[in-house]
Amino acid sequence: MIGTYGAAVAVCVAALALGQAAVTLCGVRGWSWLSPAVGLAVLGAICWGTVRLPGEGVVSAVVVLVLVVAAVILLWGRLEGGLEALRDGWPVALAALVAASLPFAVEGHFGILGTSFNPDMSQHLLAADRLAAGQGSELLHQGYPLGPHAVVVALNKGLGIGLVHGFSGLTVAVAVLAPLTALAAFRELPWVARSACALVVGLAYLVASYFAQGAFKETIEVLFVLAFALSLRESTRGWAALPLRFVPAALLAVGAVYVYSFPGLLWLLGTVVVWALVEAVVGWVRDRDGVRSVAAKLAKPIGSAVLVLVVLVAPEIGRMIDFHKFETFDPNGPGLGNLFGQISPFEALGIWPSGDFRLAPGDGAVPAAGYYLGAPGVPWPTTSRSKPPITPRPRISTLTSGGSRI
Repeated sequence: MIGTYGAAVAVCVAALALGQAAVTLCGVRGWSWLSPAVGLAVLGAICWGTVRLPGEGVVSAVVVLVLVVAAVILLWGRLEGGLEALRDGWPVALAALVAASLPFAVEGHFGILGTSFNPDMSQHLLAADRLAAGQGSELLHQGYPLGPHAVVVALNKGLGIGLVHGFSGLTVAVAVLAPLTALAAFRELPWVARSACALVVGLAYLVASYFAQGAFKETIEVLFVLAFALSLRESTRGWAALPLRFVPAALLAVGAVYVYSFPGLLWLLGTVVVWALVEAVVGWVRDRDGVRSVAAKLAKPIGSAVLVLVVLVAPEIGRMIDFHKFETFDPNGPGLGNLFGQISPFEALGIWPSGDFRLAPGDGAVPAAGYYLGAPGVPWPTTSRSKPPITPRPRISTLTSGGSRI
């Protein structure tokens, strides 16, 4: 327990400090709730860039410590709104930490979640162990993104907690950082409503389900996509006058590469396309003549961000090329990983009324709304020719139930 929480606190502190320092260097004067995600992206890049140096991960831990101290010194006396952010953020962080602790409480111990459903952690632990020892592994040679593994190695060497608690601590930290990042979307709301909305967004059902089965790459990528969208929104609002306003988004893209390789960039690219279309339509409606001038003014800030992205991911390009040959992307191979087939897009609407999300629900399954409301069942009209379907006993949608179902 101490190891897991210690690792989670270390990741959160490092992410908050590094992220806010990066945002401040881009010209932002006040506190930004995008800092947690930006900092986690920077942390992953730093650890991956240093973990293979001599010392079996000790260099990574030392470099992170030095940079965090430097970030605190940079922000000391310069940061505006820090106390207000602390006041608004600690209840959300505490609530998220309690929610993230529920699966461990149900299991009765801290460690790896979802071992009976998702056996991938064995490979991740082996890759992290080989990475710390400076040895090769199958995932390393295949170009598999190992940014999170490098963070865990640094945690292990810095805190002496072991790789298992390092992974669980990183996973818990992401569950805390996601609602904190979501606060950026609701800053106009009253405190209670803002906190509640941030928790709902940061710990949405699908995210909680991935968390409960011990997945960490997916939850990190979701955090980056959320922060990326919010950073694009901020670039046309509070950061509109900053020449480097798109650099935080570029740093998030760097983090996505080291966590999810090139598929991580595809999610961000889709976000950019949607954002650009919406901005173009809105600008055209408001001021048709000014659309071209606005686009011209964006060229230099966007160019700066692209340059940052290219420079920081250049060392990974070769591994990204290798990763496209990974067995999961082979149409003649496994292709779908742990899935039996394509899953239904309706799962995005809420709880999937099936014991296994990879399978279609049977006849008479209660719709997702019934699970959310805890209803005893869904009324079914009966006639002389029809009979009501058998409805399973519903369960309340919580992080715990998500874990038990996945």
